Amino acid sequence: MFIIFYYIIINTKLEDKVLKIKKYRWILIFIPVLGIAVLTASMISIKAYMRVFIQKRYENRLENWILTNKFIPEKSIVFIGDSITEDFMLDEYFPDFSVINRGIFGDTTLGVLGRMNESVYGLAPSKVFILIGTNDLEKTNDSPEIIAGRIIKITEKIRAERKNTKIYIQSVYPVNKTNNKKIKKTEIGKRNNEKISEINKLLEKAADGKTVIYIDIYRHLTDEENNLDIKYTIEGLHLNAEGYKKVSQLLLPYLKD
Repeated sequence: MFIIFYYIIINTKLEDKVLKIKKYRWILIFIPVLGIAVLTASMISIKAYMRVFIQKRYENRLENWILTNKFIPEKSIVFIGDSITEDFMLDEYFPDFSVINRGIFGDTTLGVLGRMNESVYGLAPSKVFILIGTNDLEKTNDSPEIIAGRIIKITEKIRAERKNTKIYIQSVYPVNKTNNKKIKKTEIGKRNNEKISEINKLLEKAADGKTVIYIDIYRHLTDEENNLDIKYTIEGLHLNAEGYKKVSQLLLPYLKD
């Protein structure tokens, strides 16, 4: 359409060009509006597709675990959580232990509560390490008290079903929202260390130190300004190899215990 308009203009006498431009100026308005509409529709379609893809991937992981749980030896060590857990290469960091990764990208406390059968009950673990809650801060408007309450509920459900399983609650990890060029604030979203610290205080208070043990990973990952240390992160939220190395060193004594 723009080509037609251009052809009309260049083949018009000078005295008529102003009139022609006025006559066809709706084209100049319509073209960018149409482009924005098409782009918006495309973005909505992509977001809808991603939601379906993520949900299907979630369901597939649960289905796979139902099938594979029967082959996992008793007294294994289960790590349950979101993408930070899913990306944790447990076999490489803990080669001397039977470690099972039950992390799922994007998961929340409600998600974990809804998949206890596939993640824990279908196994007979000696220990369960829980790391969940950061996505609740992004996906919901729930208070730290509500989020911490759901994490505590996860421990209670495990204790009720697996009385001989030791439970370890990891503190929710810090984030970095500084202006460092490495940081991607769109990834961090609504998360902030003030609310994360509130959640962690409640978790620490709830752990009895015997059947439920709180592990303060948070303070070991922060810099002097209480941000996730830049050397430990990919973009301010997720850990890089150095970050996982640090966490594995902190967790190893609890695996040996």
